[in-house]
Amino acid sequence: MNAPVFRRVLALLGDLRLAILLLLGIAIASMAGTVIEQGQSLSFYQTNYPEDPALFGFLSWRVLLALGLDHVYRTP
Repeated sequence: MNAPVFRRVLALLGDLRLAILLLLGIAIASMAGTVIEQGQSLSFYQTNYPEDPALFGFLSWRVLLALGLDHVYRTP
């Protein structure tokens, strides 16, 4: 890796805006893990997060499972 590319990557990783965005993402994921019940059965999510009407217009059981919001603290 040559010096200019290395310095650009280092500058990007050291950027305060990136750090704030990452911390905000972690906070949002933690809030989702706190609010949404974790590790329940499929029928639980189908009952409490129906597709019609979806919570907030988009949050249904399919979205929860696809995004891994049923296991926030164990999903990569």
